[in-house]
Formats: sequence, structure tokens, C-alpha cells
Amino acid sequence: MKKTIHPVARILLFFILAAFSLYARSQKPTGLMTDLLEHTDVVWQNGYPTQLKLWQTDQSLQPVQYAAIGSAMPAFSWIVPGNGQNIKQTAYRLILADRQDVIEKCEGNLWDSGIVAGDQSVAVVYAGLPLEPHQVYFWRVQTETNTEGMSDWSDVKSFRTAGTLQPYATAVYPQVKTAEFPLSVQPVASAEQVQLIDFGKD
Repeated sequence: MKKTIHPVARILLFFILAAFSLYARSQKPTGLMTDLLEHTDVVWQNGYPTQLKLWQTDQSLQPVQYAAIGSAMPAFSWIVPGNGQNIKQTAYRLILADRQDVIEKCEGNLWDSGIVAGDQSVAVVYAGLPLEPHQVYFWRVQTETNTEGMSDWSDVKSFRTAGTLQPYATAVYPQVKTAEFPLSVQPVASAEQVQLIDFGKD
């Protein structure tokens, strides 16, 4: 006797498969880093993060700091999307632009790597038009995996170059401050006006 799928079950199965396909397609690379720094788009003031954007730093009335990229050929890294086992990147495409409106249209007016076959997702060296000092740049990447096909484009990541660019330069964060609060404050019984301040483990 031949078994048939109930029409309601068939419709439900269709929507499940469509939702799974949409979920797999919507995944995108994350953890974008430039010269192994993740927070290249953060602007600090006196060691604390601000809401300023990199392209607003020149208009700031107060001194600000950011992770300046001093390499003329920065390297880019990302986390390959996917939740299953044995997922492997098979190709990537990376674009870089000097304008945000251009990169948001998924265009790279300074560099478009094209689809590059391979599993490299760490330290992909820039190979586009020459970068200029004291400039803000925007980049994003999409990847293809052996199980989920081509991903969506990643979110846009920005970075700002240093005043002088060299073929190879190590990028570093500015001095950053974090507020630390003690776990407990207790008076010392054997001494007046003395307190034991415990910050716990670091």
C-alpha cells in the first residue's frame, strides 16, 4: 500500500524547509578584525569609550583616541558562520571602500577581491589601491562553506589609518580605562580608620 503525505503535513514541511533555508542563508561572518584588532571602530576619550564615530574624530573638541592602523597593507580576519559540524569555508569575497554609502551597497571602490577559493579566514592581506594616512575605510566580507553555500554580507567594519603608513606595522589599542568595583569593603578591627578592600581575582 502506497503511503501519501497529508496535505497539511506537506505544507508544514515546505515551510520548515523554507525557514531552514532562509536561516542558513541569513548567517553571515562575524568577529571582523583588522590587523588582529576587533574594536577598530571604537573611539575613546580619556581612556573611556564614546559614542563618536571614526569619521567624527576630526570635529571633536576634546582629545580622542582610536586604534590607528599603521600598516599600508593591513590584514583582515573573520569568523566563518555556521552551527553544524565539519563546516569549512571554501571561498570568500572581501570588499573595501573609502565611503560608507559605497560599502553599504556591497561595492568596493578600492578593493574587490572577487571570489577567492580557499579556507583562509585569518590575516588576509590587503591587495587593493594604496591607502592614505588619516583616512577612514570600510570593509565587509561574505563567505561560502561546504554545507551552507554563500553567506550574506557581514556587517560593515570601519578602521582609521595612522598618520604614517609602513609596509608592516603593528596595530595597538590606546590606553583604555575600565571601572573596577570591589567585591567587599570591611573595617579592620585591629586598626582605626582602616578598611580591607577586596577586588577578588583578576
